[in-house]
Amino acid sequence: MEKVTAYKAFNGRLFDTEAKCIAYEKKMSQYPKTKETITKAADVYDCRNGLVGSYMPVDIYKHIIETQEKPSSEKKREIFFVVGSRYKIIDSCRNHEASLMNGGTFVTYNPKWYTACRYFAEKILSGEELTDKFMQDEIDEINLTNGVDRLNLKIITPNKKWEIDNPRWLTGAVAPYTFIIEKID
Repeated sequence: MEKVTAYKAFNGRLFDTEAKCIAYEKKMSQYPKTKETITKAADVYDCRNGLVGSYMPVDIYKHIIETQEKPSSEKKREIFFVVGSRYKIIDSCRNHEASLMNGGTFVTYNPKWYTACRYFAEKILSGEELTDKFMQDEIDEINLTNGVDRLNLKIITPNKKWEIDNPRWLTGAVAPYTFIIEKID
């Protein structure tokens, strides 16, 4: 029988030298690693006051938060948009980024079901305070305009968090269309 000396790290892993153990503990102390990237949306062409318009900056920022729990783990990505510094839009199916970030023109006139995410972002930017009643009224108006393609509103937290969805994507009739709007405290 031979006596063995080992060095035990904080999580129970054993090392044959003190230097390897210290290096491992130092490396692991950096985790979980979190990196946040923020991107501002392109300016919007505003022609609501006549035929000739101008570009105006919009208060929409895309946030990407990447988290890695340990060196061998996969990075987790959370993507959301902060609109008007008051609301967070979570794009559940990742198909609203272009409409929120690429500028373009305002869509507040005669909105279609597939521009609802951009429509609500513009309502927030124009100063509207979102409530359950306001959200339901706007969804009803969009549905009235669109006929067959209908949006559903689900109230997750009263007057604070809403999910908007077109359930026809479940049948394959349209592309997935789900987003969540949440008031930032």
